[in-house]
Amino acid sequence: MADRYRPEPRLNPTIPVPKFELPTLRDDPLTDAKLAQGAFVLIFHRYAACPLCASKMAEYRVRIRELGSVVHYPIFHSPADKLRRFIPDWEAHPFDIPYDVEKKVYEKFGVGESAFGLLHPGYFKAKVESAPYNKDGRGPKEYDKTLKTMPASFLVRDGQIVAANYGSHWADIWPVDEALRQIKAIFGEIPT
Repeated sequence: MADRYRPEPRLNPTIPVPKFELPTLRDDPLTDAKLAQGAFVLIFHRYAACPLCASKMAEYRVRIRELGSVVHYPIFHSPADKLRRFIPDWEAHPFDIPYDVEKKVYEKFGVGESAFGLLHPGYFKAKVESAPYNKDGRGPKEYDKTLKTMPASFLVRDGQIVAANYGSHWADIWPVDEALRQIKAIFGEIPT
């Protein structure tokens, strides 16, 4: 029986990244061709005003050097103007921020929606931890299209998905420590 909380089809490790192109806040589109060489952590977030997403993105920003040469892309389904509003210092981030307003790339990667993401105990723990980011108008009043997007995390190596996590709740995004664990499991060490 298929898991009713997750979309189908899911992308399994060792398959090529689907063809796509996304605009970014720095006007340097993210494409499947860019992912053809090197290592990348792709995090499909919820919406720009999501405090849970802001807390994870802040963690990556502070610890980005620990990823070595692995490039991090936090992807949102919010429009650029809203991303700029809720990530006011986006220009200072050590990574670009792609966006997929129509959620077409979310769909290609098998990233879906579920209202059940709200009921998972892990969501409540993360909600408490993200409280410092629940300010400046952030929160469910400012969601884009849907509040039910489930996050997903992918490790890509030379155009192949080599590890994936489809979130079991709304805050189930790889923290930096888990991304590092995945990278070490695939590469043996952190690429420099």
